[in-house]
Amino acid sequence: MNNIFRNKFAVLSIMSFLGIIVWLLAGIVRKGKEETATVAETRESRFVGSAACKECHELEYEAWKKSDHYKAMQVAGEETVLGDFNNVRFESKGFTNRMFKKDSTFYMVMENREGVPDTFEVKYTFGHYPLQQYIIEFPDGRYQCTHVAWDSRDNKWFDLYPELEIHHSEWLHWTGGAQNWNNMCADCHSTNLQKNYTDATGSYQTTWDEINVSCESCHGPGSEHVRLSKLYPDSSEVFGTVYLGRNSQQQEQMQFCARCHSRRSQLTNRFHHDEHWTDQYSPDILRPGLYFADGQILDEVYVWGSFVQSKMHREGVRCTDCHDPHTYERKLPGNQLCYQCHDFRVYDNRSHHFHEPGSEGAQCESCHMPGRHYMVNDYRPDHSFRVPRPDLSVKYDMPNACNTCHDDQSAQWASDWVNEWYGKEREFHFSEVLLRAANHESSPEEIAHLVSIDTVPDIAKATAVYYLENYGGPQAQQVLLNSLNHPSFLVRRTAIEGLGMYNPEENKEHFIHMLSDTARVVRLAAFNALAGMDISSSPAEIITQYNKVNEEFFSNHRNNADFPGEKMHMAQYYHRSGQTGLAQQYYEETLKKDNYQNMARMNLAIIYNSQNQNQRAAALLKKVVEQEPDYDHAYYSLGLLYAEMNKADSAVFYLKECTQVNHQNAAAYYNLGLLYQQQSEKQKAENTFLEGLKNNPGNERLLYAISHFYVQEQKREQAKRYARELVRLFPGRQEYIQLLQMAEGQ
Repeated sequence: MNNIFRNKFAVLSIMSFLGIIVWLLAGIVRKGKEETATVAETRESRFVGSAACKECHELEYEAWKKSDHYKAMQVAGEETVLGDFNNVRFESKGFTNRMFKKDSTFYMVMENREGVPDTFEVKYTFGHYPLQQYIIEFPDGRYQCTHVAWDSRDNKWFDLYPELEIHHSEWLHWTGGAQNWNNMCADCHSTNLQKNYTDATGSYQTTWDEINVSCESCHGPGSEHVRLSKLYPDSSEVFGTVYLGRNSQQQEQMQFCARCHSRRSQLTNRFHHDEHWTDQYSPDILRPGLYFADGQILDEVYVWGSFVQSKMHREGVRCTDCHDPHTYERKLPGNQLCYQCHDFRVYDNRSHHFHEPGSEGAQCESCHMPGRHYMVNDYRPDHSFRVPRPDLSVKYDMPNACNTCHDDQSAQWASDWVNEWYGKEREFHFSEVLLRAANHESSPEEIAHLVSIDTVPDIAKATAVYYLENYGGPQAQQVLLNSLNHPSFLVRRTAIEGLGMYNPEENKEHFIHMLSDTARVVRLAAFNALAGMDISSSPAEIITQYNKVNEEFFSNHRNNADFPGEKMHMAQYYHRSGQTGLAQQYYEETLKKDNYQNMARMNLAIIYNSQNQNQRAAALLKKVVEQEPDYDHAYYSLGLLYAEMNKADSAVFYLKECTQVNHQNAAAYYNLGLLYQQQSEKQKAENTFLEGLKNNPGNERLLYAISHFYVQEQKREQAKRYARELVRLFPGRQEYIQLLQMAEGQ
């Protein structure tokens, strides 16, 4: 139990503890009451509903009823449905959707799972402003969110995916997994949600206590609070029976806000208020595809991952310092919100922002919280509160606040103005190291130094460690090993995942040690890294702990088995464990759930190849090429597969395609050159090796290949040139020394 989150678990001095004991003994029997329980003798709380809160907290209750939390999900009805259902037609991607009403029931005609028009009853509304979706009930307990939504700002229908052509069989289709309410939305839109998914039948028995985000979503189950407040209305101790009191501090607020306002995966079937949120959810770091390489928001990542990057977070700023705790609206308009802490005399003038006072450019949010639109019209500001860095945009093609407004100007133009206004020196920011690490320009030593700086946020440290998995080499591996002892669970988890990309067997003892980590996500990562390793000779206490984490691991899998990503995760686990049959089953199930999970196809092709089912393997890889024509590794794998099948022409074709798609794929040049050699096309082989080296200077395999090629062709001067480079780059390697001797005719 995380005692810091509950007042009744606050550490007491000896004297105050004794005082409470005396008070309890004196208060066991109260005036005329037969109730013998004291305030401290609370029972396990149950959910009782928001109406039970209204009697004592009417102002807060009425404020909550105006909030997006209250309107997060509602039964469809005349008062809750905002969209126009007066027999309206909406054309999208060649399909005519129709919205109509009959006997106070709302209906939508949309494309069904078979690709034909069908009529669906609207059961619930989902969201309120700036858009509202509608929820349709399906068999087996599934609820699906419509892709046709109502723009409540401009009062019109629109498509959530206007630029995408989505086939009715795809995961992204509104009837598919991407729009499934039970697993994608429900946990954060309803109170005490329990998904209750059964993988064997693919069905849900999802339950909730209140349909929306209610009082008890944040304050916890309230039965004991209600009971004791009636018994002892004047006792301050009653407030210790709920969470998030009036004076709750940052970390307590983060405990309950972050579980929904973060990009994360769920580890348990339901949320328990008395357990830390990070033992029930696995938060994402600043991964590519979710965030820009410097940590700015990219995909729909909500707030936590950006806020914890900020100085505001480091200084203890709370969610409720800016947002009303019950309406969730901003507490003050515009810059006044910031001037609660920041002196307006310093910041509200031209000498700071260099824009016309009162203009958009003079707004704090414009420069320090540039946002992005999600779901077409939902604008969300970045909560990392960063200083604009157009100089980094010049070098790394990152967005910056200046060019968000001045989109007709270049990043260089913006950088020049910033230099003129503020000088050329910039205060260090972790984003500089992250950008270099993402581009392999940072050294393992620099990343290690970043991880050691107290003022750098943990999420940035973990992200820097994440990039080390692609570095290779003993220095990077040592930084990962050192990171296993870091105070942050994010860093420890990421270090384990990174070490798994090296030689896992070398790190077996480290993974075993991490099975006893205090954080569940770290234990799960360690268990996953141990897949396929024999630990039977370990001491009994380690075997016991391994078995405990084994149950956590598979419990997590059962809770998330409705996600194609979880199927993929288990397939990889079984693949590494050597359980090929189960791996194949889970890869195939992954593709049934999401036809675009191409990593499953790549790995499944490896299994088919091992079973001499090369035609099936080739078909899978061709599907990857069809769906992702810019994915070079698919071409490369096809080239190697056809070479193994002695289909040289096809092998050459796909390897050449690979080098065109990605000039940095040195292995493709290497294997293509060898194929040309086997076909006695010496000039093509030479040109291929040289082109590969031009695009991949210093590549070990290409240097060896071209040097060996010249030795065979008796071109000693050319052979010596590349053999000497090999010896220089890899001193002491006997095979390269021998190659140089051969080139010199020794």
